[in-house]
Amino acid sequence: IAPPPPPPYSRRSSAAHTMTTSSSGSSIASSGLFSAATKAETLRIAGTTCWACSTRAPEICHVVPHHDPQIPVWEQAGLFIFNYKNTQNTIPLCGSCHNEFDMSLDPGYVFVPTDIQYFIDFERRDRARREQIATDTAVPLSALSRQVPTSADYKQHEIDSNQISPTAIGGRYNRVFLKQFLHNGQIPGIEKTFSTPKEWHGAPLASIRRAFAALASPRFFIIVDAGTHHMLEELRQLYFSDDRISSEQVSLRDVYRPQVQTSQKRQLEDQTNDESGRYNKKAKHQDTGFAGTASAANQCREHTDWVLGPESTTNDVVRLYAPVFSSY
Repeated sequence: IAPPPPPPYSRRSSAAHTMTTSSSGSSIASSGLFSAATKAETLRIAGTTCWACSTRAPEICHVVPHHDPQIPVWEQAGLFIFNYKNTQNTIPLCGSCHNEFDMSLDPGYVFVPTDIQYFIDFERRDRARREQIATDTAVPLSALSRQVPTSADYKQHEIDSNQISPTAIGGRYNRVFLKQFLHNGQIPGIEKTFSTPKEWHGAPLASIRRAFAALASPRFFIIVDAGTHHMLEELRQLYFSDDRISSEQVSLRDVYRPQVQTSQKRQLEDQTNDESGRYNKKAKHQDTGFAGTASAANQCREHTDWVLGPESTTNDVVRLYAPVFSSY
């Protein structure tokens, strides 16, 4: 017996399915890019359950995907100094958390350093260091290497602050659920159980990259407290407000920056304003004449709006539209 015919193909439903599953597909593909040794080491360090929700049999996921188009921007800024293919860029996540984590347009899950202020203070100190070197040596600020906190730096800061023990795998991070996708939202309040700070072993700048992307989400704005939101905004401003940008970015930036007003432009504006003032003054003393002129002008304008006016003939119509009808 022949199999039943396939259902009619729907471009709309196919496109919707592609959009829904593309993140999942890329997640699975990216998970396979790590070596077996890296996956095993990640499970040894971080545990054999999902780092976000403790589900068993997690996938080993990229925090910064290998196909992230912003990698050159972050490298240019001196922010990415870790290996994308080792444990500094890995996190174990179950299929659901991985899928929501990788939904770049509408993420359902992210994680951010618990002590964001540490990164703000670190960047301010490093900027002061670079500015002092630039002053002493006349070397451009953008040519000096930026220093950013590593996983070891953040862990040591947390130890010194008595937040974690020396045996911790890394500094603390807040797990942020932006959607109720755990168990399809059938267990109210389950997110609270998994929203406590948790240690992570990887590069903190990798998680900050994800946090900056989530800043554009209305979900993040609504759900995350204002203090965290403002600190992330401040940190982003510090990281990308200096001159450590590419020539392409400089060119594009200049397109959207207001140009300095030249004396010629000011002169032209002054002249225009003077003429406008004289015109308005004259109009006050010539209301009747102006009204008559306006009426005539309106009639003229209406006449110019006609394609075929009262004086048009049949030949005019044929001549105007014959090329249009001949093309059908």
